[in-house]
Amino acid sequence: RFPVPGPEARARKVHYVPTAILFEPGGREVLRLEAYFRPFHMAGSLDLYHYPRNRFVAGFIGSPSMNFLPGRIARATDGGIEVELDGGRKTMVRCRPAGNGLEGAPVTLGVRPETLHADGSGDSHISGRVYNVERLGGDTYLYLRGPEGKDITVHAPGDMVVSSGDDVTVGFNGAKCHLFHESGEAFQRLSA
Repeated sequence: RFPVPGPEARARKVHYVPTAILFEPGGREVLRLEAYFRPFHMAGSLDLYHYPRNRFVAGFIGSPSMNFLPGRIARATDGGIEVELDGGRKTMVRCRPAGNGLEGAPVTLGVRPETLHADGSGDSHISGRVYNVERLGGDTYLYLRGPEGKDITVHAPGDMVVSSGDDVTVGFNGAKCHLFHESGEAFQRLSA
């Protein structure tokens, strides 16, 4: 049984959706929304991670969870979709355009913390101010306040020299990103 939220949560209009990951014979996993009693996304664990069908699954699978950045479609080509993020930065995401007249449509760019490069390498960049550093020995997690106040989590090497209050620029490759429609559904990723 799932706990029922208290009156303070209902007053804030917080909605809890009971969720379960069920393991089936053959190694398949089912992400199930118990509120609907139907499978939400069925796939192997790495498929759920690399090819989520929607933003909910993308944010649910992986720890720390995926970073989500708002943007707009700058242009769509057969090789992918160029996304303009807040501040005018652009990145090309290798995914299949769905339909015509996509230019200007709002989308969400999904970037996993481990695909962000704390050394700034990559074909795209995001700047932010570090507000927390979590050192875990061989790994470090940086928590940034990025463009438009968005929180960004970066997985960095354990020996990286950085402190709270530092301004940093992290890099990433658009080929490793995910792209989601305004509805939350994922664009189909193209193979490399």
